[in-house]
Amino acid sequence: MNEQRSSRRIEPHAPVLSGAQRELAARYRFAERFARGRTTLVIGAADGSGAARLATLARHVIALDPVPWVVQRAVRRYRRPNLRFAVGGPQVGGLAPTSFDLVTAFYRLDRVSDWPAFLEGVRGVLRPGGQLLIAVGNAERALDGVPTFFLAELHDLLVDRFRIDGLYGQSSAAKAMLTHTVDYVRVGGATSALDLADRAAAVAGPATCASRYFVAVCRRR
Repeated sequence: MNEQRSSRRIEPHAPVLSGAQRELAARYRFAERFARGRTTLVIGAADGSGAARLATLARHVIALDPVPWVVQRAVRRYRRPNLRFAVGGPQVGGLAPTSFDLVTAFYRLDRVSDWPAFLEGVRGVLRPGGQLLIAVGNAERALDGVPTFFLAELHDLLVDRFRIDGLYGQSSAAKAMLTHTVDYVRVGGATSALDLADRAAAVAGPATCASRYFVAVCRRR
């Protein structure tokens, strides 16, 4: 008797995304609403996909990452006339003052050794009224490899330098589904489960002690 073959198949070229990658992608989806027509600086570009996404809306995007080979790979993958990748960050003191309308800082912040100096540098490159979007881990949750703060601590750190427009939570209900070790493979007929994973990773609602990450939206006064 012939064995019955499954009707499902794995798409060979579909991306395999970990929970951490979904969370990072969700931050860039959140950032899209702020990027339209704006000169944007991306700190911690990683694979470059988030910067490329913002470049479809922004006037111009400069994306920094401190790892040279990561930058070289992003340059090969993403070519847009308004998008430039460069080695640098997270410190931005070498950039021209008041030259950006929007700064995103979602990755590589584990390399920040002096947070007040880092934030002062970001404030310096923002134009008056320009916005910073920054993501950090919640110190009440067990997170490895990312800087963590208590919510009140993060508020106090930011409010001395910016007007806080909002403090949002991310992945508050997704600890079991979205982790650094669980991958999601795109399988025929399973797209609803993948959509659920993306929704769980979204930046949504106010920051609470249950949030895995805090995402702050700040404005230079």
